[in-house]
Amino acid sequence: MKAKDIMRKNVVTISPLATVKELADLLTKHRITGVPVVDSHGGLMGVVSQTDIVRKETRREEETLDFYRDVMPLLESVSRRPEEATVFDLMTPAVLSADEETPVGDLARQMLARKIHRLPVTREKRLVGIVSTVDILRAFVEMEELRPIDGAGRL
Repeated sequence: MKAKDIMRKNVVTISPLATVKELADLLTKHRITGVPVVDSHGGLMGVVSQTDIVRKETRREEETLDFYRDVMPLLESVSRRPEEATVFDLMTPAVLSADEETPVGDLARQMLARKIHRLPVTREKRLVGIVSTVDILRAFVEMEELRPIDGAGRL
């Protein structure tokens, strides 16, 4: 079984120019935790997740030293306002994707090694699908069900 056999082809994606609010709305609407970021030609640019939103907000608070807290409103007025932040500001650049012909076992190993929950599937650098940990689990269950039982009743 290969990536093309288990990937979801109708992938929810987002533009790098979308706002963080638009990202949060998209994730909520589709009840998903992350999405690939694609350019106007469908080229994979990165991935972004709900964790990235939370990480950005907590990092801002944790990295602000106490003596800077009084001047934060002034500093924020000079920098980009939170409501103006874009997906590009949060996304992880796509450093890992899989080809459609990648075996499911290889997909699982890559996801485990990098502690990721979704893996974009590409053809010529264009997004054609996505595989999640749930898709991997379903594939393993299906493969197990297809395995013949030996004479002793074992798989």
